[in-house]
Amino acid sequence: MKSKTKFVFNMLLGLLLLFGVGIYSLAKLSEQPVSMNMANMPSGKHDMQQMSSSGISVTKLTEDTVESPVKTFDLTAEEAVIDIGNGKTIQAWTFNGTVPGPEIRVQEGDRVIVHVKNTLKEGVTIHWHGVELPNAEDGVAGVTQDAIPPGSDFTYNFIAKHAGTYWYHSHQESEKETGKGLYGAFIVETKHPTTVYQREIVSILHEWDRSTFTVDGTSLGAKYAAKPGDLVLLRLINSGDATYNMTLTGSPFLVSAIDAHDINEPTELNERIIEIGSGQRYDLVFRMPESSGVKLVNVDKNEKQSNIVKRLFFTSSSTAKNRMLQATFGDGEVTGNVNVLAQQPFFDMTTYGSPVLQGNDPLSINAKFDAQYDLTLGNMLGFFNGVFTMKFTINGQTFPNIPMLIVKKGDWVRIHIQNNSPDNDHPIHLHGHSFKVLTHNGEPLSGSPIYLSTILVKPQESYDIAFVADNPGLWMIHCHILGHAANGMDMMVNYEGVSTPYSVGSKSGNRPD
Repeated sequence: MKSKTKFVFNMLLGLLLLFGVGIYSLAKLSEQPVSMNMANMPSGKHDMQQMSSSGISVTKLTEDTVESPVKTFDLTAEEAVIDIGNGKTIQAWTFNGTVPGPEIRVQEGDRVIVHVKNTLKEGVTIHWHGVELPNAEDGVAGVTQDAIPPGSDFTYNFIAKHAGTYWYHSHQESEKETGKGLYGAFIVETKHPTTVYQREIVSILHEWDRSTFTVDGTSLGAKYAAKPGDLVLLRLINSGDATYNMTLTGSPFLVSAIDAHDINEPTELNERIIEIGSGQRYDLVFRMPESSGVKLVNVDKNEKQSNIVKRLFFTSSSTAKNRMLQATFGDGEVTGNVNVLAQQPFFDMTTYGSPVLQGNDPLSINAKFDAQYDLTLGNMLGFFNGVFTMKFTINGQTFPNIPMLIVKKGDWVRIHIQNNSPDNDHPIHLHGHSFKVLTHNGEPLSGSPIYLSTILVKPQESYDIAFVADNPGLWMIHCHILGHAANGMDMMVNYEGVSTPYSVGSKSGNRPD
């Protein structure tokens, strides 16, 4: 009897050890290499190791030396205690001691020179989100530069070519560093305005944790001065790590631009809900009423999540968002119940505005494309970089095993994006380019042409997008819910013949996500 008991015990012990060894092996296999060159990522089409080694370096892809008005700015990355209201303070990482960081405002055609000094204990960069600039200035640690070490400095130099609403943030451990406060607005004014606004307001939505949100650094609701009759341009930026459902109450409004691209013939909306994905920017135009104020309101609903992992780790408090993500314009009384506003219809960019003549916008659904790719987005539990967690996938793979998209200068490129995640939004951001939205769920757009740098893909939705490969370099394309990118949803769009001397991984200390 004892021998039988001992046999069963030894067998169970052996199975347990075997299981432990298996788990350990899976964890080790998921660990990322200590050094990765982003020009040499896996690909099913070319031997990029050989191809990139003889190409032009990203360090040579700099701004042209043309005569332009020069605007110079100084940013210092530093720790600071930020008061967000109601006596609550946050130990933040800041640019120049404020959150958001200083607004950088220039005119189109200006040469922008930004000197960055790092006084933090960790490396930083600045990525110019949505800005089409030379690859060397993109600010991605391990791809276009090394992270700026503690005590060191770096200078960015580029020309602001296109007017619009943009923003900047660190792209070294971007989930952590952007989340801790390293972000700010970058505004490029047009030289030839067609509309005169009495008030222009830049408003940045941010998430510090699942229960703390701010608008322009306050959790008490931002307050902006505006006079009756003022025509107001509201530049709304989402620097947070989630989609926010926002609306204006108190005045009809127009969506005049998305991601720095004008809408053709926008029409008036009333209390329509704007789903603004992480990284996106919306320009809203409204006129102040004569006897009341206007209010920006978050109308996210409390949702019961069937997915316990998402419920525990990824779901923010909608009650906190409703309370903190709001702003008032003017001094008048504003009416509007969040529960009632949450029942209003959603803004649909695919039908908004008016089409243009096809000859004026040749990048169309019927165009001949030189390269076409499919990106299927998903998520699953598993090991990622040695840790058992929720990982986020593109075509079933996670970074760094997702094959890169290869393009040549001059290519017309079409990408089909399908979100198969059951309940996760994925705002997909392409660096260095704007792309045109061709279809939504297989249907062509019927309104204004829509050009974006970040597209919000909801669960079970699909989009076809297209861009012209006219900006050589090594460019990231990733989910801008930065926690998703940090857990695998990150890949490259690489131009043939472009190399980089930089590397990602623990050896260099460069960790872009």
